[in-house]
Parts: sequence; structure tokens; C-alpha cells
Amino acid sequence: MYNGVLDLIILNKLQVKSKGTPLQGIKEVHWYPPWGLVIKCNTDGSVLGIPTRGVAGVVFKNKDLAIMGVLAIGLGEVTSFQAECTTIVYAVEKAKDMN
Repeated sequence: MYNGVLDLIILNKLQVKSKGTPLQGIKEVHWYPPWGLVIKCNTDGSVLGIPTRGVAGVVFKNKDLAIMGVLAIGLGEVTSFQAECTTIVYAVEKAKDMN
């Protein structure tokens, strides 16, 4: 079962029995700001539904964690792989526009 919290609350209120998915494990992740004049670019492409509708998201941050630029755009019908790759292309184009 891959429901969100809101879905689980609704199911619980309707007294629908459900079984959860076993936890795969928790991995601690650390994010460190870039050095000097380097700008860090975080990207994420995602899809949802059938037919799949993709989105791309990009965030640029400097060493002070100030947001230097963002991009969010709908991609239409794409696969997960296409969404991830297209997001990287948009990030490079945005970086070029930002100099």
C-alpha cells in the first residue's frame, strides 16, 4: 500500500482494514552547502497517474543557502526516466540563462 497520510486518515475514519508496506529502512542523508562561488543545483523530475503527467523542479542555492533561482514546469505525458532527464536539461538551460 502506497497511500499518503491523508488517504490513510480517510481509510481509518471509514474503518477500512488495510495492511501497510514493510519499512525498507531509513538512511540518514546530509546536505552540505557548496564552497566559495559555486552554485548548487538540485533537480527532481516526477510523474503521477495513468497516463503519466510529468513535472520538473530545479532549485539553485549558494554557499549561504540563499536561493539563487528556481524552476517548476509541467512536462505533459512522459515516463519517469524522461522526466528526470528533461529536468536536468532544463536545469542546464536555466543555469546558462543565469550566467
